[in-house]
Amino acid sequence: MECLSLAHRRVLFATLALLAIGPLGASTKQASTEATAVGIDEKLGHAVPLDLTFIGEDGTPVRLADLIDRPTILVLVYYRCPGICNPLLHGVLEVVGRVNLEPGVDFRVLTVSIDETEGFEDARRKRDNLLPSLGRPLPADGWRFLTGSKNEISRLADAVGFRFVRDGKEFRHPGCMTLLSPEGKVTRYLYGLTFLPFDLQMGVVEAAEGRVGPTINRVLSLCFTYDPVGRTYVFSILRIAGTLTLMFAATFAIFLVVSTKKQRREVDAHGN
Repeated sequence: MECLSLAHRRVLFATLALLAIGPLGASTKQASTEATAVGIDEKLGHAVPLDLTFIGEDGTPVRLADLIDRPTILVLVYYRCPGICNPLLHGVLEVVGRVNLEPGVDFRVLTVSIDETEGFEDARRKRDNLLPSLGRPLPADGWRFLTGSKNEISRLADAVGFRFVRDGKEFRHPGCMTLLSPEGKVTRYLYGLTFLPFDLQMGVVEAAEGRVGPTINRVLSLCFTYDPVGRTYVFSILRIAGTLTLMFAATFAIFLVVSTKKQRREVDAHGN
């Protein structure tokens, strides 16, 4: 009877192991595919190419070298985005309105479209819809909305490690702010759709001094996955379920080893 019980345990363990490997394998494969296509490769300390030229919301060309002359918040989105771009921009708007620094004086915000088909009219429309809600004075060049060619966009995105993919007329992309020093060096990443004034203020101060700061939060990139159907970031049940299943299987394996040793000791004791 004891041997039969042990056999049942081994069968049960093998079944649980297979169940764990299945979801975890699928989750890992899915996560690997997403990671190679969409995400952030942090390039702290690297400089963006200041020779890049974009088109401003007024339709005139402007070089990054003429805009990045102070701590700069770079936000990569696209203006017709039906997903996270609007919440992200409103998150930036909210924290810029609350921080104890002067936007346009102590720092500048640059929003750059990752969609080369968008023009300055799209940029101007987004600016006109967004900035009136700021609630504090903002110089005309304090927050610029730019568009550009595919080559210019790709060079800028690559420089800050911003990986995105086109999906029809839309894009899959991460949500974050990248802080740049007055020399164009990447000094900090702030992830998510909402931000704390303290984090932004610290990032601006570090950028002004050219100091590279640690990443505040990467929860979005670790626990959320982009849903192209819902066009939003959703909690990845598959990843969490796979992890929990693996933990359960490992716990069961430990229990099996301990109980088997205990059983053998009891058999040996009765035998003696």
